Amino acid sequence: MLLEKCCITILILLLIFLYLYSKKENFEDDQTTQSNLPISTQLRNEIGTLLNISPSRISNLDYAGNLIMNTLKVHFDIHDNNLDETLNNENSKMEAKKIADNLMLTDKFIVSINNRTIILRKMLPKTETTNIEKSRFFDNKGLKELSKYANNKYISVPNDESLTKFYTLGIDKDYNLEPKL
Repeated sequence: MLLEKCCITILILLLIFLYLYSKKENFEDDQTTQSNLPISTQLRNEIGTLLNISPSRISNLDYAGNLIMNTLKVHFDIHDNNLDETLNNENSKMEAKKIADNLMLTDKFIVSINNRTIILRKMLPKTETTNIEKSRFFDNKGLKELSKYANNKYISVPNDESLTKFYTLGIDKDYNLEPKL
């Protein structure tokens, strides 16, 4: 009798231990799969979820900031939705942009990256300052004059009508194809 009670108690404790161990392992797997993804992929997924669009429609994703400070500045473009996405009731490009702008203005664009809550803010688009700086170093007046001369010559070439005539296929009286000029 005592042996049976000990065996049942040990069996129950073993089952409880296995249950708790499996719960712990499943919880750790969820955390590691989320944190193993690159930040850009996590951002695309989270932005897509908030805007009710598929992550593949988000392009040119740029982000800057510090995850420790819980804020990131982002800039991204949204592609138009295709037929499948329209049938799945995803938001259109304009609707998604309106939602994103509204969320960013009110600081409610909140996503979860690496199990941290991050507020997304709008990043100003990159300016053409790099082109201005390059033009300072590569300011070759001779090449600019040569380019201007070539453009003028290209525009002023006469258009010869005989060069633009092409053969077409016509049908003769016996219904055969013959080339015609």
